[in-house]
Amino acid sequence: MRTATTVAPARMKRRWFHRRGFRVATAVTAIALVLGTCEALGWRFLREPLSGALTRAAGVPVQLGGEFRLHLLGPARLRADSLVVGAAQEVDVDALVRAQNIALGWRWQDAWRAVHGGPVVIQHLSASQLEAHLVRLKDGRASWALGADRSASETPSPQARHMPLPRVERLHLEQGTVAVIDETTSTQMALTANSTTDGRGMAFTAKGRLRALPVDLRARVDDSFALVQGDGESSNGTVRVDGTVGRSTVHFEGRVGALQSEQRLDGALSLRGASLAAVGDIVGITLPQTPPFELQGKLAHDGGTWRLDAQKFVVGSSALGGSFAFDSRATPPLLTGQLTGRRLLLADLGPSIGGEGATASPAAADAGARRVLPDRKFDLPSLRAMDANLTVDIAQLDLNTPSLAPLTKLQAAVGLKDGILKVQELRAQAPGGTVTGSMQLDGRGSTAQWAADLTLSGIDVARWLRVGDSRAATPAANGSDAAAATSTINYLTGALAAKMKVTGAGQSTADIIGSLDGQVDALIRNGTVSHLLVEAAGLDLAQGLGILIRGDDALPMRCARFQLAARDGIATVARGVIDNKDTTLLVTGELSLRKETLALKAVAKPKDVSLFTLRSPLHITGPWSSPSVKLESGKLAGKAVASLVLGAIAGPAALLPFIDLGSDTHTDPCTATAQR
Repeated sequence: MRTATTVAPARMKRRWFHRRGFRVATAVTAIALVLGTCEALGWRFLREPLSGALTRAAGVPVQLGGEFRLHLLGPARLRADSLVVGAAQEVDVDALVRAQNIALGWRWQDAWRAVHGGPVVIQHLSASQLEAHLVRLKDGRASWALGADRSASETPSPQARHMPLPRVERLHLEQGTVAVIDETTSTQMALTANSTTDGRGMAFTAKGRLRALPVDLRARVDDSFALVQGDGESSNGTVRVDGTVGRSTVHFEGRVGALQSEQRLDGALSLRGASLAAVGDIVGITLPQTPPFELQGKLAHDGGTWRLDAQKFVVGSSALGGSFAFDSRATPPLLTGQLTGRRLLLADLGPSIGGEGATASPAAADAGARRVLPDRKFDLPSLRAMDANLTVDIAQLDLNTPSLAPLTKLQAAVGLKDGILKVQELRAQAPGGTVTGSMQLDGRGSTAQWAADLTLSGIDVARWLRVGDSRAATPAANGSDAAAATSTINYLTGALAAKMKVTGAGQSTADIIGSLDGQVDALIRNGTVSHLLVEAAGLDLAQGLGILIRGDDALPMRCARFQLAARDGIATVARGVIDNKDTTLLVTGELSLRKETLALKAVAKPKDVSLFTLRSPLHITGPWSSPSVKLESGKLAGKAVASLVLGAIAGPAALLPFIDLGSDTHTDPCTATAQR
């Protein structure tokens, strides 16, 4: 039997437990009522504490105005009549963001990371009106560089200069405007953004200047979530872009996603413009000055690497193509790929190599008549803006002169690194032979340093050098109405071999050629030379008359060789000889590559007996564009005086000074050991 003292503690314990449970239940109920009430009322009293917390996390003033409603239970979300986010790093703008009737949601784990210096991530954001000012100054300070550890008084670090904007995963704007000012790239644009009627897509316009070029673009994307964030290729949104940048017209249609992270882009690009250089200015790539162009192909971008598959690439009269990759993350940026094409005209790259190009103005054409070599200055700083590694495979290269046939099957490896442009493994086919070698242009200094090592082998001169006398043939004997055929009498034929190894320096092609140092050696074997040239050089009246009667029968030519030694732009003819069965023509003198003038002397040595010859040294002088050809009058006058004296003594003897007995020889004057 239990006593009363034993039962009492047990009862007391049960009463205490019931009282404690009641108190806990009461507390929980009270807390639930408070939380429910606060949740129902939208936690209005947290407006100021929340503004303060956001201010500390962002490092800039954040104000929530008007009606305020916050919901913390379940998915976190906030509604407010207005939101104002100040600009970072003391950038003088009204505000980074100013929005009306905003609604945003976030995840608590993202908020925790943001408080501890991580990126600001907004799960969804909507506003009836949004105005933003994205400004970056020349010193790198940016209005969007949010973060408490980046005070405006401190010099921005390289990482702070590239601090990303807050990430917004879903965005809905009834009306949005963004002012973009980037002093580091001379960019100043006004952007507008509006949600489409279905609430998923966005429509954009962009007007202003991008890298100092005028911009007028319109774009539309069907999925704003894919546009700003996205997750995987399947979430890419369809995008269409039309408009102009500079004098270029652009059209793009494809898929886009994750512009704030991986920046994915893939679609069809159509681009037209006045010059490729303007396109290079837009994206920060070094491209040459060219005539108008048209490009159609596939464009893709993923994580900082741009890829272009050019299916149609017309520059001036050139038909090109190829595939290219541009890595903007590299320092400096790197361009790689392959340039191919059916035809490339050198005139279409004229400005990039110091010329006026195919679209030169009349004034430039007049200047070109006075100077043979292009004297437009190179854009040397552009060579240091990026690196490149390209292979070239062009079916036909037109050398922009009617005197030379095009080269075919042009192949080369083009490299650009640290301001040095190298063309290596150069190989091309000319009629009957090949052109091989390498070239280099060093643009690291204020003056370009150029070097070339080229070899010509087995080239058919008659087919490559288009120099001759074109004459219309007589109509067909059958009296047909077909147009008269045109035949060409080649002044020079044979197999050409040449070697050129030279260096030069300057700011244009004319400067470099005008400062050349090096050697040039050219040899023609087993060819022919026109009677018109040989007899004109010797002024042989008897044989010259015969040419007019019987036509121009080409004289067999054993050889022709010219060896030039260039120093500081003066090319001296170390050996100049044209040898055939009738005449050996010896050439001496020099060419000024800087002044573009000639000072040559040609002496014809006959190998046969010829009557009535007025042979005398021939002087070729003056500018390249309009040289002067004159006989050496002293020797010709001497022959005339001798003729008068002999004529006074014995009449027929007066002809003796005009008879050349010739000097036949079996020596080959073109060999390395032959005497001049």
